[in-house]
Amino acid sequence: MPVVLSDSLTSALAAAATDARRRSHRALTVEHLLVALLADAEAEVGDVLVRCGVDVIELDRELREYLDLLEPRRGGLAGLDEHAHRITARAAMHGHHQNVVVGVRDVLARIPGEPETYAAMLLHAAGVAPIDLLRVLAHGTLETDLVIPEGPWLAIRVYNDSFTPQRFVVEVLERVLRMSVAAAQSAMLQIHRSDSAIIATLRRDLAIEKAQRVVQAAKDSAVPLRCTLEPAE
Repeated sequence: MPVVLSDSLTSALAAAATDARRRSHRALTVEHLLVALLADAEAEVGDVLVRCGVDVIELDRELREYLDLLEPRRGGLAGLDEHAHRITARAAMHGHHQNVVVGVRDVLARIPGEPETYAAMLLHAAGVAPIDLLRVLAHGTLETDLVIPEGPWLAIRVYNDSFTPQRFVVEVLERVLRMSVAAAQSAMLQIHRSDSAIIATLRRDLAIEKAQRVVQAAKDSAVPLRCTLEPAE
């Protein structure tokens, strides 16, 4: 299946290329792309970064100042630089494997993975850890602490996201919930298809212990897998 880009990402790439040409830059950089993403209100990139604690007005100003300092080159725009190429290629690969449309969030998620870029340095300086960005992109929140409801029996719910590998979910269900391979794969698919699913209903103390282990496994592996507890029906 061919990789399909969202309308927002297509528009952002076009806007970034236009900006690079206007500035007579030889290559489209990650900084051109992030400026274009911030300018697109529908892309919601600014909202995501605000939730991560970023001053997006200051970020935009610093990016534009950096681009102003890049030396103009004759010969026209040659294409993406190596960092922008890697980011977009990884986002496209992810979309291909997940069989989903590649969007601006897929690109934003991969900017911290290019630490040599000024864009990634600015995000790091603003206190944005890669896993925090993934959590906000995946679930809209930085919160990972378990809220423990009342009741003698609790249900463990696990949520789908497009950044946690499916094999990781299966491995966690096998290890923590002692599921068979077949049961873990079936539960993973239910989570994937329904956006979330209750994977177990257990006695209160055991449910808390298992949920805490799922949360810790996600933290240890730097993936945004989300797990919550709720009263058993």
